[in-house]
Amino acid sequence: MFKLAILVAFLAAHCAVALWRARRRRRGLPYPPGPDAQLILGNVRDIPTENAPAVYAEMSKTYGPVVHLRVLNRHIVVLNTLKAADDLLNKRSAIYSSRPSTPMFDLSGWSWSPAIQPYGPYWRQHRKLFQGFFDERVSTRYHDKLTSTNAVFLRSLLESPHKFREHIHRAAGANILSLTYGIDVALENDPWIAMVDKAVECLSKAGVPGSYAVDWLPWLKHVPAWVPGAHFKRQALEWREHATNMVEAPFQWVKQQLASGKPPPPSFVTDMLSMNVDAEDIMKNTAGVTYLGGADTTVSTIAAFFLAMTINPDIQRMAQEEIDRVVGHDRLPELGDRDSLPYIEAIVRELFRFYPVVPLSIPHMVTADDEYEGMFIPAQTTIIPNIWAILRDEESYPNASCFWPERFMKDGQLNPDVRHPKTAVYGYGRRLCPGRFLADSSVWLAVATVLASFNISRAKDHMGNDIVPSGDTNTGALASPKPFPCVITPRSADSRQVILQTVEAA
Repeated sequence: MFKLAILVAFLAAHCAVALWRARRRRRGLPYPPGPDAQLILGNVRDIPTENAPAVYAEMSKTYGPVVHLRVLNRHIVVLNTLKAADDLLNKRSAIYSSRPSTPMFDLSGWSWSPAIQPYGPYWRQHRKLFQGFFDERVSTRYHDKLTSTNAVFLRSLLESPHKFREHIHRAAGANILSLTYGIDVALENDPWIAMVDKAVECLSKAGVPGSYAVDWLPWLKHVPAWVPGAHFKRQALEWREHATNMVEAPFQWVKQQLASGKPPPPSFVTDMLSMNVDAEDIMKNTAGVTYLGGADTTVSTIAAFFLAMTINPDIQRMAQEEIDRVVGHDRLPELGDRDSLPYIEAIVRELFRFYPVVPLSIPHMVTADDEYEGMFIPAQTTIIPNIWAILRDEESYPNASCFWPERFMKDGQLNPDVRHPKTAVYGYGRRLCPGRFLADSSVWLAVATVLASFNISRAKDHMGNDIVPSGDTNTGALASPKPFPCVITPRSADSRQVILQTVEAA
């Protein structure tokens, strides 16, 4: 009973402070508009845990592009337009580049990740190291490896097309494990890929803003796991093992190989170790976030490509006509062909627009009180850029709810007047994704070579009717298409031969 009384008193004091701060701030400029908040709890009931991007986009129709919510004494601002995101996260990046406190992330073992570290000297050390290996110019040196791994992916599609999701996972994992650690993966059931898949699954569940009370009441992280109602603590302890294994195991493997006198192939980690970087944790963390990002985002986008082609056979046909005309039938498209294949580029852009992998991005945090268009945004506010809503803005992308690559085309070429989705999907300001060049090249190569080699068509039901996928994606911090059936067949005997020759030459 005594402990319960202390808990109630603490919560009452916490709520009183929240109420005092809310009243104090409102004496000046108003907060951005948003749903009416309850006196103490605020907008607890308005925070979506399912289909959050669409829910926030719907709120913006009522309250405008900048929506404010409060949970206890914590403020949230959701940005639903490119202008608002650009004005704050890009143009005012000096104060909008940090990350909010994420107790559930920390409990789940993700505090090592530079993606969620607060802005400051420690984070900048990670960023500097990463950019030295993955900026636009340096990333081109990895193209041969991308081509080699992609050829194996195509051969796997020949051999077992019904396992296309598994092959996508394997190809993405093989690329990033080789580039980051020099690890070669098995064609099936690879433990390294299984490790990152499990970590990504846990990350997606832990990363939905507002899903766990501990994110709003950080003191709950001190509650013992055995206490009734502390399921979140038990869940986090389970997830922590996967997050820790993912960052520790491959890095230690490289160190063991080097110590044994049988060094692995050149990689990001071996290069870092040869540079004698002072802090091993910075090397390990930077490698880990590379492993995580590379094995995750491209998987979802390439899976979305197969979904889009299954649903839209006419788009597939037009893309194949362009490849046949420009590249021919004697070889596969290469990254050097990219400028000559504008419709393929349009498909890639539409994939990023229509199926953003991180639909609510990773939240930012403003570090100083700010004013925007007559509205007050207090320091420590969590800023959520609604990437999904930004990329479905009807003014920028008419008929935005349809998958339509032609929106990026004009007179047979790319239309420079249509905004590239990269202005949103790769993040903002000083938090712009540093691995974007490698990810973009990897997705383009897979899309172009699969279209050149295969026909993707709809499966049939027991009555012989087409099964049209719903197009639904999983909800969570990370979005990917839900499982769907399709039929993948070589376009011709020549296509099969070209794939085998490419694998042999790689």
